[in-house]
Amino acid sequence: MATVGFLALPSWDSELVSPLQGRQQQQRRGPRAETWQETLRRISGDSLPYHSRIYKISKYQLDCARRLLSVLNWLPVYIRTMEKLAPARCAFLLILALVVLPSVQGVEKVKVELYSEALCPYCADFIINYLNPFFNNGLIDIVELRIIPYGNARVLDGSLICQHGPDECELNIIQTCAIRLWPKVTDWFPFIYCLETLDRRTAAKNWKSCVHPSRLDLEPLIECSATPLGAKLEMEFAAETDRLQPPHKYVPWVLVNGEPLMDNYEDVASYVCKAYQGNKPAVCSRLEHETIKTQPAGLCVREYVSQASY
Repeated sequence: MATVGFLALPSWDSELVSPLQGRQQQQRRGPRAETWQETLRRISGDSLPYHSRIYKISKYQLDCARRLLSVLNWLPVYIRTMEKLAPARCAFLLILALVVLPSVQGVEKVKVELYSEALCPYCADFIINYLNPFFNNGLIDIVELRIIPYGNARVLDGSLICQHGPDECELNIIQTCAIRLWPKVTDWFPFIYCLETLDRRTAAKNWKSCVHPSRLDLEPLIECSATPLGAKLEMEFAAETDRLQPPHKYVPWVLVNGEPLMDNYEDVASYVCKAYQGNKPAVCSRLEHETIKTQPAGLCVREYVSQASY
């Protein structure tokens, strides 16, 4: 089985400085933004701390933690105040605190996961006509969206074999690199959307035309996708896809809060509205009166089941 290696990157320093000079310059400049070379090193695992690789903390979870700490800050004052009050009033304030504290954590977003593959016309249709509207109708504000571009590919003797040939494998890796290099969905989704609008016959040759309109950088995408790092990241998505329970039968394969929508994947917006527990966007009111579809426009069916090793 072929071995997937790590990417060796050159230093980004333009000159050598002493540690003291480096700290002084850093203090004057303020926090330094992460360079794309550092991002590549981080996602390859070379410099990512062990605990960070295991525990992936979302922005929502971090915000909840900050709010909880703000509550804990006034808790000692609250306890001292309770000691001076009558028991009945203490009981009332305690009940009030128990009611308020959970509301501090906010409402959890709905998790939407799309297992897809490049050059599948039905995946392209779903991304263009069903996911892209999320960014215009407000649903993206209540959704945690992931796309896993591997689909019906398989791993044979350490090599990727894709349903639509080598061009699909190349485009899957390019999408994977974009998702890992720019973790914010508002950064990588326009790029993937653009890729899906290209002519499938020439998409593998013309993918670079989507970089500038999406406001991404071409150099890190090439550095990732054309080196073993891209294959390594795609293998991780391959392993995740093959762990699905129940196993996917086709793409697009859509999950909402971990539950597969099966043939109802085109009604993803309705399922999101039903799953969300907070104040819903206006589009949800309209979707309540629409009939759920029972037959999708089409599917790229999984043609084989393989025993893969990564």
